[in-house]
Amino acid sequence: MKPVISFFFYFLPIIIAFSLRAEATESKDNNICLNCHDSISELLPEKHPELTIKTLERCMECHSLRHSNKKNNNAPTIAAQLHTIHLQPENNSQCTSCHAWECEKSFTLIGVKTSLGAPTKDDIEVMQEIMGAIPGSGNIDEMHMNKKISCSGCHGSRLPRIEDNISNVQCLTCHGPKEKLITKTAPEKFADRNPHKSHLGEIACSVCHVGHMESRIYCLECHPKFNMTLPSGSK
Repeated sequence: MKPVISFFFYFLPIIIAFSLRAEATESKDNNICLNCHDSISELLPEKHPELTIKTLERCMECHSLRHSNKKNNNAPTIAAQLHTIHLQPENNSQCTSCHAWECEKSFTLIGVKTSLGAPTKDDIEVMQEIMGAIPGSGNIDEMHMNKKISCSGCHGSRLPRIEDNISNVQCLTCHGPKEKLITKTAPEKFADRNPHKSHLGEIACSVCHVGHMESRIYCLECHPKFNMTLPSGSK
């Protein structure tokens, strides 16, 4: 019995080494990125911790696809970065280049088990059209993408839908509280012209701030001589 035990412990380090090497192996079977890129390592920032297991599931342990990440607050979400890069016109990427989709059943990032929703064919076409128009749009969508804020930052945890109506509560999650916003936009002159303290009472943020189209300053429809601007451009 003792020779068997000795034999086992003699080869144990070798077995562990081969196991770790197998886990670290980059292959198209466990990482869709390798369909276009030669190596995952070449995509990582210079100061990124060394990876031993180079799969998308491993990436998701730190980096959330959603707006927030409870597992590691220091690791940014990656949905915004990935979409900003891949949606550049010269890349000609489609949703299904990176996502596995079963109509009205599931929509996942290839290599990651968690489903992001169950979109229809129309949903996919709308998402593709909207996402493809974001780079260079100059609208709020591009501003949010550039700040590494993913779709879920406005649309919540499920996939965006064309009929989504973004509530003031959702906007104030990042831009609030409202009192702080009112103070921030208080004009030096004409205090009654604060757009976030309107004489009309509570107004939907989306009346002025439009996600995927050019925004507009609602006040100017009645007061065209007011000097008001929007950070995302306006009519």
